[in-house]
Amino acid sequence: QISAMKEYNIDYESEIELFKGVFEESKKSIKVQIDIANLDNLTKAIKKEPIIFHISCHGSFHYEGDENVFGFNFEDNKGKVCYYSTKDLETLFRYINPTKKFPIDICFLSTCHSASAANLFSETIAKCVICVNSQTKILDKAAQIFAQTFYKKLLEGKSILESFEISKNLVASSFTQGCCCSHLHSENCK
Repeated sequence: QISAMKEYNIDYESEIELFKGVFEESKKSIKVQIDIANLDNLTKAIKKEPIIFHISCHGSFHYEGDENVFGFNFEDNKGKVCYYSTKDLETLFRYINPTKKFPIDICFLSTCHSASAANLFSETIAKCVICVNSQTKILDKAAQIFAQTFYKKLLEGKSILESFEISKNLVASSFTQGCCCSHLHSENCK
């Protein structure tokens, strides 16, 4: 959890509990590792070559010179929020995985604007990337419902695409009042 400022808090405890429920309900033997989002843990996790790699953190854009670059807000080793651009992570990923084999089947980026990083992950470490439209923010609850449904459907034997579509449709239908920030905005959004 990023805890330096209140607006950076992510309800990761609820997300973890939802995942535990899905995994237990499946009655399948699943090995899960949960760590704080920082570069050391990111590196260690990728080197373990998990089947699924799930990142929950804030994603945002920052200017690097004249370019508006997407990145992730991770913690440093002292718990301070640090921004790591996709350029920073590309260097790290190419160092970790110089062979360009794709050790991870699914990389799930549970961050706002995460499509901006999808190519980085799909070109360096993952066969498939689940992400949010690059112009879109998403509420914690919408992200949790999407992820919970996605993993449940995968464990039921649905394909990645089927699981994605079912999850996307559920979130879209669950947040009909106001705006869930799970879509491109229209004039009717609040």
